[in-house]
Amino acid sequence: MLSCLLVDDLERKVQEIREAIQDEVGIENVDIVHVGSANAAAEQLRARAFDLLIIDLNLPLRGGVSPARDGGIRLLRQVVRGTAGIIRPLSIIGVTAFEEIAREAVEEFRLHGWVLVTYAPEGGSWHEAIVNQCLHVTTCKKRILEERVQPDVDVCIITALFDTELEAVLDLPYDWETVAVPGDDTRYSMGVTQGGGRSIDVVACACPEMGNCAAAVTVHKTLQLYRPRLCILAGICAGISAEVGDVAVAEFSLHYDSGKWTEGEGGEAAFLPEPRYRPASSRALESFRRFNVEHQATVAGVSSLWRGDRPERALRVEVGPVASGAAVIENGAIVRNLKFRDRKLVGLEMESYGFYFAAERNAWGSEYLMIKGVCDRATPPKIDKHQKYAAFLSARMIHEFLIVESQIRGGILG
Repeated sequence: MLSCLLVDDLERKVQEIREAIQDEVGIENVDIVHVGSANAAAEQLRARAFDLLIIDLNLPLRGGVSPARDGGIRLLRQVVRGTAGIIRPLSIIGVTAFEEIAREAVEEFRLHGWVLVTYAPEGGSWHEAIVNQCLHVTTCKKRILEERVQPDVDVCIITALFDTELEAVLDLPYDWETVAVPGDDTRYSMGVTQGGGRSIDVVACACPEMGNCAAAVTVHKTLQLYRPRLCILAGICAGISAEVGDVAVAEFSLHYDSGKWTEGEGGEAAFLPEPRYRPASSRALESFRRFNVEHQATVAGVSSLWRGDRPERALRVEVGPVASGAAVIENGAIVRNLKFRDRKLVGLEMESYGFYFAAERNAWGSEYLMIKGVCDRATPPKIDKHQKYAAFLSARMIHEFLIVESQIRGGILG
């Protein structure tokens, strides 16, 4: 699948470029995201990795304003610097209908090895140049994937803590064995289960402490060691739209406490939020969505396997953005404030942003997803009554998902 970000404010040109790519590559083989301004493009480039960026040079800096003749170049300079978490695409094509702008930009494009084409509505070589570059990127990506080192294990499960969270994972009937790696203070548990007529190899471990930093370090070194097909963040979280006894799946992780502290007019401290998002891997997310829809009886039945007290309500799976920050929250006002940052927030926890940030940059192509059980609502009184039940829901839901996914030909587990 070729992922392409198309940045242009002229609908006719966008449609012609889109049709040219889809006709040559195949509509089923390309994912084209279109935005019309430099700011919108920067948001997309921070949110996910694209194979190809096609950008108009005469581009509005933001929505609702006139194009700037260097709008595209400004964005490309941000891409080169990696400003504010921008992920650099594999290939870049600049497009302009103005020969003068093309002449001004040609040297900068040459220095960076980018492709620059001059667009004309009546046709011309621009069409072939874009198509050929798409085919080149597609071929290179396919070769990289074919030559990629094969995974050592099928699944890696990471939790924030050993107590309650990892304990719930290790209660799964996987014949666990503890493995120590020289020079590494993390203890890994290796296990195996059967699904779809084949074995599923699993490694599980806990972070040294709670928080995004510990999660990022743990997932990075675990992916380097075991190169799993799928990496899952398990454990417990607070609910926002999700209720106690639900399972929260992070479509995005919102780093809500990033921003700037400054002084107000009266000298008081003021926080200017700059929330940042990191997405789950699209393939893992869509696989779980399919599991949740097509196997509703299995999903609903997970709670009935628990042999202790639990909330008197049916289990729901809530998929959506999850807020992630550095502190344990027990404050209704803070929760209400988070809803203003993103009205669709389903949960709140402390590890998913670091987990997604590190997993997104792994060199092995591992898919990744957060699946946690909801143990409280982050408001007083915050009690531990349902923590073990929520950890159980997370671990057992992951188990049921893996069994179903292992039976899908061409799925995440191969």
